[in-house]
Amino acid sequence: MNQHTSMPLKKLGWMGIMCMVFLPVANVQSQNPLTSPLVWSISQGYDLKAEASFSYTSTLTTHGTADIQWTQGNGEFVSSFDVTSTEGTWPDAASNGSLIFYITSEGSSGTLKFERTAEGVFVTLDFPANDPQGTRMKFQVSNINPGNE
Repeated sequence: MNQHTSMPLKKLGWMGIMCMVFLPVANVQSQNPLTSPLVWSISQGYDLKAEASFSYTSTLTTHGTADIQWTQGNGEFVSSFDVTSTEGTWPDAASNGSLIFYITSEGSSGTLKFERTAEGVFVTLDFPANDPQGTRMKFQVSNINPGNE
């Protein structure tokens, strides 16, 4: 093997590797989750009640302060949530921040918290809120893309 063909990999270094790892969640450029429709691709789940991780893919599509669609099973199952209010400000989804959407669906209410930290991008679902029988899960987001109006 020619020494020059492996040189670009050596030059890549830690910074290049970190860019390759975090680039998928860095697609959003100055997108405000309160005003811009965004598609949040989920790649992993964690059941907060059972304290167990599980492999899971779905998408959450936010339409600013109007509504949120949760698409599961390759589009076979779609849940819609109306947004009743929000808590926090997060002007740029590409930067660290968080935002809580207060949601309702079929007479029940709960929350969806979207956040970006140094550890990654996550969405936490509590629905119905504060119900011991309800769903309490945290999802890891692998990608954020602009959505349709």
